[in-house]
Amino acid sequence: MKNSLEPKHSLQQIRVWFAWVAFAATLLVFSYLFLSQNFFSSQSKKVFSSQKIVQAVSRLASVPNDAPSVKEIENPDLLREQNPSVFKNLLLGDWILEYQDRLIIYRPSTDSVIGTFPFLQIENEQ
Repeated sequence: MKNSLEPKHSLQQIRVWFAWVAFAATLLVFSYLFLSQNFFSSQSKKVFSSQKIVQAVSRLASVPNDAPSVKEIENPDLLREQNPSVFKNLLLGDWILEYQDRLIIYRPSTDSVIGTFPFLQIENEQ
């Protein structure tokens, strides 16, 4: 008969169990951090990026007081087909700011305004 004072689990079993619990907890923490950085806050990042773009452009050019519609260019070729004279120098990653009376093209890679044009309605930039 076993002594009732002897532990049910050996010290080795307890260490292995503790290691698995620690590993699972670490995995959960890193998963949460990854998801919060990449998925949960994507909308707030987009708003923050738009605000930064508007601030950068207002440093470089005179802009109206109204809030623009801000769009990042993901398909410059499509816009070039719609209006080659305005979008001829457009590159992937440029931004278009649509104000009520004008359109401003901004290039963050060089921190420069590529062009300012009378307002043009953009039907589909992507």
